[in-house]
Amino acid sequence: MAEEEVLQEAPEPKRKEKEGGIKLIHLVVIGVVLIIATAASTMLLRGIMDKFFGSMDEEMTKLRISQLGDQARREGKVSIGECENVKILTKDPIIVNMADGEHFISTSIAVCVEAKKVTDEEFEMRVPQMLHVINDSLSRIRKDDLFKATEVTAEDMEMAKELGLEETAEASESGAVYAKNLNRYRGELLKDLSRNFQYVKDVYFESFLVQ
Repeated sequence: MAEEEVLQEAPEPKRKEKEGGIKLIHLVVIGVVLIIATAASTMLLRGIMDKFFGSMDEEMTKLRISQLGDQARREGKVSIGECENVKILTKDPIIVNMADGEHFISTSIAVCVEAKKVTDEEFEMRVPQMLHVINDSLSRIRKDDLFKATEVTAEDMEMAKELGLEETAEASESGAVYAKNLNRYRGELLKDLSRNFQYVKDVYFESFLVQ
């Protein structure tokens, strides 16, 4: 009888051993987390690098423009580099009263613009401000400042010739003086403009009349 009872007892089901190790879903989750973390760190690093090198590029541009302006002011020489984006500020000449209160300047001005630093829309929006800076800069000049006698070298005479100034015996010397002084004030204007508008790389007088 005891044997029957033992035989009738159902055997206990075997307990499944606790599964160990990493499942596929775990690997997928880890992979996704790693991808997100990598992408985020890459974007952060790129932003830092762009900011760093962008600021370095801007500082180098400022330094180059400053040197260009200093050379023009110090030596009165024409130093014009290549420019792929020249913009004329106004269709009509700009009229500026000179510092002596008796004469005025009539001039047409164009600027070289670093296109990647400013859009056409933003540039057009800034034109009135640029004209204000130009008026302020040029209004400090007296007529005598442009025509006063200075030592004229053969190089100055050659520069006057390149600018198309008259080459008569008397006018040649005064033309060289005028060209030298004009480029000195061009350097002043370039510094004034680039100080306020970092994307302005150079400035050109399309016409310049003193009356």
